[in-house]
Amino acid sequence: MLTRTQTFIDAHADLLPSEADVAFYGRHGYWISGVILAPEVVDAAARSMQRLYAGDTDRLLPDGSPLKGWTPEHGDVLGKNDHASLVVDELAALVRQPIIAACAARLSGAQEIRLWHDQLLYKPPEPADGEAPAVNVGWHTDRQYWLTASSLERCSWVPFHSVGELEGSVSFVDGSHLWDDDVTLDFFDPDLSTLDRVREHNEVEVVIAQVPRGAVSFHHCRTIHGSGPNRSPSARRSIAIHLQPGDNHYVHHTLPDGRPARHGTDTLVRRTTDGTPTTPTRPSAHGFGRRRRMPAATDPTRTRPVVFGLVAVGALVAGLFAAFVLSGGEEPGPSEAARVSMAAAARCWPDRMRRPGRRRPQSVGSPPGCGAWSSIGRTVCPGSCYGVGELPDFAR
Repeated sequence: MLTRTQTFIDAHADLLPSEADVAFYGRHGYWISGVILAPEVVDAAARSMQRLYAGDTDRLLPDGSPLKGWTPEHGDVLGKNDHASLVVDELAALVRQPIIAACAARLSGAQEIRLWHDQLLYKPPEPADGEAPAVNVGWHTDRQYWLTASSLERCSWVPFHSVGELEGSVSFVDGSHLWDDDVTLDFFDPDLSTLDRVREHNEVEVVIAQVPRGAVSFHHCRTIHGSGPNRSPSARRSIAIHLQPGDNHYVHHTLPDGRPARHGTDTLVRRTTDGTPTTPTRPSAHGFGRRRRMPAATDPTRTRPVVFGLVAVGALVAGLFAAFVLSGGEEPGPSEAARVSMAAAARCWPDRMRRPGRRRPQSVGSPPGCGAWSSIGRTVCPGSCYGVGELPDFAR
């Protein structure tokens, strides 16, 4: 695994953050990469965004429900769809790009980077008459929404086209991740003047990111950020990818009003008997690749791999016996025995286990499917933020 890691780093050294870039990120709380994503990956993600909005997805969410969030029927408002990569293959291919994880690992110094969740974002253009209310992303920190995570996560943001001030690109409050006080603002509050109350105690400098198509913006979870109106003629389309180091685990946090803090991902992962979201297993020692399915504790299909395995073994034995009988009691040759037994096993083995490259059929009870990345971004173990689940076929 170390050899493959070093090979990847050597092959992509010119795309990864330099020591100066890492130092810049540490001081300012954000960093914009160069062009690191292939055009075909971005094109496919952009097309799939329209497909999702038309109601065409590849599967349901792990809890068996359809994806929630913005649809075109909601009109020209800020659109957000959490966990979009769990239901659309092309978006999954984008958020699991190894180079994104590699950059995040280099910036944070983490030995392992995990994909937590993602948010598909749609910002409509401002109307020409200026009468409609501005569609802004309110100033906020990601950390204020991630209080049950033990670690300090990173967020990457991928626009599907070049963005700047005209398109309402993401804006950062420079160095705000280093402030001592925890700032609580609101993602959905379009009033960008709320930053004024922060200016009472801190020096505020706003930086509007210029992100070319194929580049990725990274920021610390404590960095205050938001975005202004989209004054271009087209909608601003993007996806936010939330990442965490491999040692993250669930922590209990009580809100000021006495309620326990929660996150939407909590509903998609395994839980202990007392209802606590569980911590993922560590990556396998044999390196990258597939892992055996470990379904959620409440998954009604948790015994299916064992059942299917027993059935397949039974089919193998039955196939060999049938071949022996059909041959008149003479032992068939290896090729004939293999042909009969494999044909019998193929009839009883689930289609998605025989051919993992095919899309998984939509089904209730599917376990969570967020991937896990090593420090260079290769999938090494299944699991979402706190739980362990089967890695989707398209990510293998």
